[in-house]
Amino acid sequence: MNEKWITIKDYPNYMVSDQGQVKCLAYGLGVDKYVKVLTPSSKQTYNLKNDSGWRTFNVSRLVLETFHPQENLELVIKHIDNDHTNNRLDNLYFDKPKETVVYKEDFTKEELISETWLQSVEYPDYLMSSLGRVKKDENILTLTSDAVGYLHVNVKNDSGRITKLVHRLILQTFEPTEDSTLEVNHKDFNKANNRIYNLEWLTHKKNMDHAAENGKMDFRFRTGSDHHAFGIEKPAETKQKMSESHNKNNDHPNYKLTDEQVYQIKKKRFEGTDLESLANEYNQTIGNLSMICSGKRRGKIAPDFTITKHIRIDK
Repeated sequence: MNEKWITIKDYPNYMVSDQGQVKCLAYGLGVDKYVKVLTPSSKQTYNLKNDSGWRTFNVSRLVLETFHPQENLELVIKHIDNDHTNNRLDNLYFDKPKETVVYKEDFTKEELISETWLQSVEYPDYLMSSLGRVKKDENILTLTSDAVGYLHVNVKNDSGRITKLVHRLILQTFEPTEDSTLEVNHKDFNKANNRIYNLEWLTHKKNMDHAAENGKMDFRFRTGSDHHAFGIEKPAETKQKMSESHNKNNDHPNYKLTDEQVYQIKKKRFEGTDLESLANEYNQTIGNLSMICSGKRRGKIAPDFTITKHIRIDK
């Protein structure tokens, strides 16, 4: 099959092919210009230049919008085989962007009468409600629900704007703690019920035990005599292999992480910790952690904290 090339709109010195390649028709300096097929970045982008200057484009968008121009700029581009390095035209298609799920709850008249508001310490421009609501300048803010069911809200302080989990904001305001290792437990297992009486600080172990005891957690997180492998003696050979796997090369990036470490990494990333901080904390490369948090590696661990789309964290 012959590769088809089309000139990129507004960039006359560049062409894109139906096989996902881009070439520059005037590469080089001065009179020594030549045609060159460019290599995309690790993020599958190209830097193109015209009279207005340089601009970065995703390969998939260059290919699909050049061969099939669209007026609706809100459409997203998806890969049929979910391989983002496969940017052939026959592997790409337009799709509607995923709708943001706006959460709204009707409170009783009695609840609203007794509702208490306190100022957030971390975000002093915002007030937190005993019913799990957030407001700024007398305006009740919109809460959005993620794929797992947790509620989020956009807040801002001197460090910038960031999306935060509502349950942590509420509990930290009404029952502040300096122990960052504690987790928020929803007593009734309703992740959207952020009334203060439904929230409590627990250690990770107690949080997992609470879920397991009520049939809400996969068996592999159960502990003690409830664990599926409790009392089963592992062969000496298996123990030796496990020891070597978990302990060798601990001073080298990407050394074998335990399931508990993977769980904590995905949880922290889900709650907003940036990859660079996690890489320093766990002696890992950012690339490896990115694969873990997106579920491409160790995906069976903590699937509720898997990030399925790009997120931006302002430092």
